[in-house]
Amino acid sequence: MLIFMKRTIKKVQNGEGVYQLPNGTVRRFENLIDHKYQNFKGKELVIFFHSPWCQNWFGKGVAFEFLMTIFGKITINSHGIFSPSLELIGDGLYIGASVFDHSCAPNSIYVTNGKTISVRAIENIESFSDVRISYIQKYPICRSQETAENRKKELKDHYHFDCNCRLCDVEEKYSLKSSVMCPKHEKADRKNGTNDPYPHCVPIKTGICIKCGTQVSDDIISKYHSLKASFANDSLKDTNFIINDTNYANWYLEAMNIFHPYDSTYFSFAKKCTTTMKIKDHKGQEQSKAFFQQLNVVMITYIERHFGEFDPLRAEVYFDCGKNFFNERLGNMKLCSKFLVKAMKVLEVSHGLEHPQFDLVRQMFRLCIEDKIVVH
Repeated sequence: MLIFMKRTIKKVQNGEGVYQLPNGTVRRFENLIDHKYQNFKGKELVIFFHSPWCQNWFGKGVAFEFLMTIFGKITINSHGIFSPSLELIGDGLYIGASVFDHSCAPNSIYVTNGKTISVRAIENIESFSDVRISYIQKYPICRSQETAENRKKELKDHYHFDCNCRLCDVEEKYSLKSSVMCPKHEKADRKNGTNDPYPHCVPIKTGICIKCGTQVSDDIISKYHSLKASFANDSLKDTNFIINDTNYANWYLEAMNIFHPYDSTYFSFAKKCTTTMKIKDHKGQEQSKAFFQQLNVVMITYIERHFGEFDPLRAEVYFDCGKNFFNERLGNMKLCSKFLVKAMKVLEVSHGLEHPQFDLVRQMFRLCIEDKIVVH
């Protein structure tokens, strides 16, 4: 942060903090919101910026009030810089991109290619003033498991505003990211003829099925919380998954009858397993493949329910599934290529054909079609 601040001060002093927006208006560094007094409620930062070391670092001519402003503007307005594999690798302060307001259901996303940022529409937008991005996009790992409660807390703590949008209101009351299976759920749900493959879902907050109105028992709710707590246990999280690993196998056998596929903990478990899964021996290989495929279905079901058609998180999970089936011991080139095609369809809109992330997926897809796999 100190190097970031020092570079920003130098650029501002050199008159570089000016950007012309597509609508013809000019945005300047001084136009950025800083919320400096909210950021400096704690004594630690105040003491630090008054310290002799800090004065030497920034130069004796830099006033404390100015440091507060710089720190605030960077904290509030910076954007995450991502690697081609969508990992957060740094932050950048982009005067133009900082003009856009937040939406929990954004119509645009920002993507980075090296130090270059682009804001791309993922829906039809009538005017420049209607463009909305998600400030939480900076934290992609958290986004996959976000709820209205923790999203609102992040927006309040970091950006100092209360979000009261319809999406937050609905999610707080009926969040499916914390949900269990309805006792009346049947496997026929998968073939119910609707766009929702698992309609019988019970939000933990209500305890009532959104499809049929069935009330689940307190025992099921209690079991849900117990399983969720056990997944958070370090001994379970940090173990490399093997198909007959007792910790994982026992947890999953219980969880598959309790957790709904729209639940974030169930998704996290599936993602963890498919990332670290190992085959113990040839004898259990076919069992491993079936289990592995089932976990990928859980991941796909979750992201297709909770994230928009061109959300980069969809591309990330589709790509992960493609890589999972590319594994030589669990290899299924047909499924691999199917998921890679899905990832490319998202990335074509969200990132563009020339972005390194799209090229990364395309390279793996080319390896798949070398085996003459036909994708339907």
